[in-house]
Amino acid sequence: MSASREKKQRQGDGLSEKQRREAEEVQKARSKKILYTVIGIVCAVLVIALLVWNSNFFQRRTVAATVGDKQYTVGDVAFYYNNAKQTIRNYANYGLVTYNASLADDQQTIDDTTAQNLSLYVGLTAEAGQTYAQFFQDRALEALQNEALLCAAAAEDGYTLSDAGKQSVEESVTSYKQSATDYGYTLAAYLRAVYGPYMTESTFREHLTNSTLASEYAQHYQESLTYSDEELTAYYQEHADTMDTFDFRAFYISGAPAAKTDADGNTVEATDAEKAAAMGLAKTQADAMLRRLQDGEAFNAAAKDYAAEDAKANYDDPDYNRQTRLGSAVASYDYAEWLTDSARKDGDVTVVESSSGYYVLQFHGRWLDDTTHYSADIRHILVMAETGEPVQNEDGTTTTPEPTEEQYAAAKAKIESIQAEFEAGDRTADSFAKLAETYSEDPGSNTNGGFYKVTQSTSFFADFKNWCLDEGRQSGDLGVIQNTQSSQWGYHLIYFQDWGPLVWKNTAQSALSSADTNAWIESRMPSYPTAAVEKGMAKVIG
Repeated sequence: MSASREKKQRQGDGLSEKQRREAEEVQKARSKKILYTVIGIVCAVLVIALLVWNSNFFQRRTVAATVGDKQYTVGDVAFYYNNAKQTIRNYANYGLVTYNASLADDQQTIDDTTAQNLSLYVGLTAEAGQTYAQFFQDRALEALQNEALLCAAAAEDGYTLSDAGKQSVEESVTSYKQSATDYGYTLAAYLRAVYGPYMTESTFREHLTNSTLASEYAQHYQESLTYSDEELTAYYQEHADTMDTFDFRAFYISGAPAAKTDADGNTVEATDAEKAAAMGLAKTQADAMLRRLQDGEAFNAAAKDYAAEDAKANYDDPDYNRQTRLGSAVASYDYAEWLTDSARKDGDVTVVESSSGYYVLQFHGRWLDDTTHYSADIRHILVMAETGEPVQNEDGTTTTPEPTEEQYAAAKAKIESIQAEFEAGDRTADSFAKLAETYSEDPGSNTNGGFYKVTQSTSFFADFKNWCLDEGRQSGDLGVIQNTQSSQWGYHLIYFQDWGPLVWKNTAQSALSSADTNAWIESRMPSYPTAAVEKGMAKVIG
């Protein structure tokens, strides 16, 4: 710029030389402040990003697997991966599998025994030589696939999680919260300790809910399947050897050598010759007993001579040692093939060798039990007996004393008055249900009319269960049963509503519906292919 032009510009702005210098200083200061502000903002962003990174915010959102067109994060996969790991740890505690929790999952492999035990006792497929990391990964992908397809099917069917299912989820969350408190953790920290650093409360709850819904809907689907009597009969005819009841006697003669110890009391292993001699003696005895049976001698009379001294008296009872068992209960025995042979007839006898001795057997018969029911539908009302004040124990705990005879009598009088009220009405299941909802003190049934489906595996006390499953029961029967179990003291008024299916029909129904449900699930799997994403899966494995 020329001197004359610069002079004109200075004259044009109306500022003195001093004012211009002051303005320039202010501008420089403003520019420096802006620069420092920008630097401060950048630093703050970096600090926040570092904190977020250290909180695993981004890592836990890393994709670790895909199922169909849906992506699952590290946290999603970790839920099922670590569930599978915990299952294996539990099996290891019982000696069923070999697993070392102190070693990395990808640094230890599944041995032959573990693979066989998982298949035989648990129904899990595992390959010998496979790393545990791969095994857990496979289980996690299977579980995610199962969750995805069953939750989708439930949505298609308009099925939502039941109140019982929701309660189950909340109870599980509460249990985890209690465990967290017991170990001095927050729930979030405890979940990270159990499921790995990428687990969050929301992810945990999401998959806990989804897995509960998936299981519940699979059960709902299975229970919706029905079969005709012809289909149930066809199943029975194909599986009669496991569904029939067998009547027989079996006497075992051990072929194990007598135990020996050394001078220090240590067990001495028998030699091969000693083992062979012991098996030879057992066979001689078994064959001798067989000949006596073939000559017409009574089974227990012959068996008594070969029984242990402290058991001989038992064989004086002609009914001792006679068994009636389902074929499924004897299927694993060495004599199952002989026993289930369709050529068997009453009185047949034989000797069957086992790995450590011999069985002497006598066959009496087989049949399909078409009289025993699998379950009974009942309703009940519980009236609790009052008790005295809790007693403080020396260890700080309290014990509630059992009701006195008078307190039991008061509970019985109340249950009898309820019975009288019922009998004065129309004596229907509906009227009993209304009384149960009014009077019953059983929280497990007083909101559903006192209803229970009782089976042999139901965990009711013996007197209650025996009354319900008495084959002489008829619809409308009433019973009053005393409950003397701790904290359940009182009386039950039971209304017998109806019988469930016969045992054999229930077995056939369960087997057919289970197989068809599995087939239905498998038919949907091609729509939900699974794949591991290496980068994310590596974070899951750790």
